[in-house]
Amino acid sequence: MTATTVHVPENRKKTPVRVIAEIDEQGNQRPLRIKWQNCEYVVDRILGVKKSFPFCTGVIADCYMIEIGGKVSYLFLEGKRRWFVGEKCEQQLGYGV
Repeated sequence: MTATTVHVPENRKKTPVRVIAEIDEQGNQRPLRIKWQNCEYVVDRILGVKKSFPFCTGVIADCYMIEIGGKVSYLFLEGKRRWFVGEKCEQQLGYGV
């Protein structure tokens, strides 16, 4: 599988989140709920999964395009064990492109 860049707005930062996931017999993970900032969000649907280089983090991660409450969002899995999101920032972080 070839890694691609996921185009997330530049004013995002890598923020770790807690995820409740289902793991099948082959080790594939399916996120069910995301716990972040004292809230819990139910993942309604997974719209797709692909390898990516998210917003200049320097790592390859599995990018889950998900739907929560009718809105599309992205959830990333780094190394089969670390989940994170691209949290909005108040100011530009200066990652460069």
